[in-house]
Amino acid sequence: MIYVFLANGFEEVEALAPVDMLRRAKQEVTTVGVTGKIVTGSHHIPVTADITAEELQIGGDMDMIVLPGSKNTISDLLWMRQNGLEAAVKRAAGKVPIFGICGGYQMLGCEIADPDSVEEGGRIRGMELLPVRTVLQKEKHRCQIDGKLEAVEGIFAGLTGYEFTGYEIHMGETVYCGEDGKRSTSCADDAMRNIKITKTVVSDSTGCVYGSYIHGLFDKGEIAGHMIQTLAREKGIILEGGVWEDYRTIKERQYDQLADTLREYLYMEDIYGMLREAHIS
Repeated sequence: MIYVFLANGFEEVEALAPVDMLRRAKQEVTTVGVTGKIVTGSHHIPVTADITAEELQIGGDMDMIVLPGSKNTISDLLWMRQNGLEAAVKRAAGKVPIFGICGGYQMLGCEIADPDSVEEGGRIRGMELLPVRTVLQKEKHRCQIDGKLEAVEGIFAGLTGYEFTGYEIHMGETVYCGEDGKRSTSCADDAMRNIKITKTVVSDSTGCVYGSYIHGLFDKGEIAGHMIQTLAREKGIILEGGVWEDYRTIKERQYDQLADTLREYLYMEDIYGMLREAHIS
């Protein structure tokens, strides 16, 4: 079982794309509503989670935990801490892979500082599962990015060299806490004195906890397929054959099906005429 945690303000694409890909690969995926059964994404899209955090029973059926991004990283982390969900995630560390994207990545670090009150101000201890620290900043970082995954460690080491395409959109800078991978005094003093992170995917010393700022990292069929095969091998299951499609290919096919359905049941010439009258081309 793979659990994907959703909280109000989550990024719809980065959370639901992996769910869709994994379920198409016949993997059991359960979405967990951190803030209730109905969770509203960053673009105001309500999503009904499979279960609530209160209903979650972490046991031997879990294969992986995914923490997607959030626009309210500090408050969501506090909620997880107050309701025991953070403790449950930390108990699972070392037993199953944990992957944080964007805000989820920030939560997994040793600390999140908010000197400019971008969210709530002050600083908060992270889950301390990754040797990184984040300082939230007023200016949002936005960029498209592509390349090859370099030196991925641990259970997903086989991803090294795989090509990816995605984008970053986040508030803040994340740096290593110290050269030895442990929290240091300087980590709490000045983020700019710490070690800059150049890796696309960061992992802990056990090679089971991962973090990345790349949205769309799982959209590549080869990457999602390799991760699924790795999880299957951990359970003694060998997956053979099949084609791992890119999520973009899947979406384009769905768009084509929608367009065909619209053309079949709508008077398209009338619609085109209205568009021409409105000077929309």
